[in-house]
This record gives sequence, C-alpha cells and structure tokens, in this order.
Amino acid sequence: MKIVSPVIIKDDTCALSCYITPEHAAASMESIDVTWGDPPYQAYDSEGRLLEVQTLDEKGNVSPSSHNVNNRFVKIISTEQQPTHTAKVRKLIQEDLEYNCDMPNLENKSLSELVSLLFKDRAGNKKIYNIVLPILIIEDKNKINVFYSLYKCIKFLRPDKVLENLYEGCDGFGRWLKFDIMTKAEYLDIISKEEKNVIKKIFNFFATIGLPEKLVNISNEIVVSPSNTDLKNLLKERIKKEEWESNDLATLINYYAWLHK
Repeated sequence: MKIVSPVIIKDDTCALSCYITPEHAAASMESIDVTWGDPPYQAYDSEGRLLEVQTLDEKGNVSPSSHNVNNRFVKIISTEQQPTHTAKVRKLIQEDLEYNCDMPNLENKSLSELVSLLFKDRAGNKKIYNIVLPILIIEDKNKINVFYSLYKCIKFLRPDKVLENLYEGCDGFGRWLKFDIMTKAEYLDIISKEEKNVIKKIFNFFATIGLPEKLVNISNEIVVSPSNTDLKNLLKERIKKEEWESNDLATLINYYAWLHK
C-alpha cells in the first residue's frame, strides 16, 4: 500500500524523528528496541497513514515472539490505503515543535507544513557525526568491512590508505562518506561544543593504546542516499540469496551488515 515520504517515527522514548524514506527510517532502528520498546514504536507517513514497524528473520518472515531479537532486521510497511490518522500526526508534530524547538503559533499550519518543519529540524542537521550505523568500508573495491561503532571504524582506517584512495565507505542510509586526515586541533576547531566531548573521548581512547594524534575523520555531505548500481550488485553478490529482490540500497546495506554481525 501507498507510503508518502517523509516518514515520522515516535520511538520508545516518545521522541519524534523524520526520515526521507521508510527504508531510511528502518535503517536507523535496532530490532531489539522495536520488539521490546515500551511504549511501542509508532510510525506514520507524511499524509497521516498508519505504518507498521516489523522485525524480520533472515527469510523475511515476521517473528515478533522470537527470542533471538538481535539477529533480525527492520522493515516498515503501510497498513492503510487512505490516511486516517492525519489529526493525530498533526497534533504530535505541533506539540513536539512547540515544546522542543520553541516554535509558537503553529495551530494554523497544515500537516504538510508541519512535516516540512520537522524534517528540516530532524533530518537536515549536517553535523560531523550525523552518520547512521552500520558503516561499510570497502577496501580495494572488493573487501567489505562492517562497523557498528564509530570508535572501531576510526581505529581501523589508516591515513596512508586514505591518501592512496584505497577506501570507499557508506553509512546505513547508503550515503557515501568523505575521509579527511585531521589532527586533534583541527577536529576541535570544526565541531560544535556538544560534540567536543565525543572527540575528546575518541582521542583519549586512542592515546591509551599508543596511536598518534592524527586520525581519519568520517563525514557525510548529503541527506539522500545515492543511486549506486555497483555497490548494490556487490552486496547482492555477497548476500547470495536468489530470493532477495529488494533494490533499495539502505535495505541491502543493513541486511548485509546484519548477516555479518
């Protein structure tokens, strides 16, 4: 059934998020949080259709009672052809923006206008660490490395290989990553105050194991996933499932990463 993007998610902490597609939303979720979240996740499209957040096993079957909740991936589907939750979604977004973003006088805004404001606030943020896990690092156009930790990914990357252009990388949304070699001072100069503690922890962590204070920074510069046929074909080849029909890059990335946890 029809889903009109962007997609609005209310998670188990009652926080609202906004994603450019349902695949992007699914890529940002952990299956264990979806399965055991209390209150449960709620999902809607931008016109007010109720969506269902599912967790699937390796065969694509829905199995909410499975004990192995970590080894599942998330999918979002529509439950209705026509939107029946427009008023509810409008109220959720209005109250969230008024409370969290100090945006008054929203009562006369349409749902479309409110969704645009929410998307701009939640999805338009391009901070240095606005990277959705997992991260795929491709070495020499062939070897795929999967990382669920930014620390481990930065530790893995070697500045000399970056200079030789031996790495390609993308995040869980399928967005290509940019690699820059930076010093600690350069890191701290380009990031906001709330992010500095994260960077200091990374450098302190590396200092304890004797690595130099020159590392590879990872960033992304786009919001939307690229269309990349070569990467899609590489992932499909590695997955080796004849029945796998998805052509969405974010879904393929997360399924491949799930298989290689």
